[in-house]
Amino acid sequence: MMSDDETGAMILRYRLRQGLEGTVAQARALTAAMLEGVHQEHLSEDAGLIVSELATNAIKATPGKDVVLVLRDEEDAVFIGVWDCDTHVPEAVCADPLAESGRGLLIVAALSSDHGCEPVPGGKVMWARLSKKR
Repeated sequence: MMSDDETGAMILRYRLRQGLEGTVAQARALTAAMLEGVHQEHLSEDAGLIVSELATNAIKATPGKDVVLVLRDEEDAVFIGVWDCDTHVPEAVCADPLAESGRGLLIVAALSSDHGCEPVPGGKVMWARLSKKR
């Protein structure tokens, strides 16, 4: 669903149905389409990695439940958020160099200008802002 907030910024909210591989690819495609729509295609690669990490974490934390992707075009940044119904706030950790997972939040931190977790009723939103100035 697309809408505008009180500032006129474009906001995209999309419920992602579970099914890890297809769901994450869908989130990346929606993000790329939104960035094209606001003429910020140059952010697609980093935004795709960020949304992949946030969506994957949400899906793994809430098996069988839907998650919601929120994309917002802001004045100086693009906001990427993923809501899930788990209230646990994950922390970035130093993963074992041979481990296949455990680096997602470190990747988000490295690529974004700001990131965090916002507890909300019924769950949380993991989010990142990607600066338009690159």
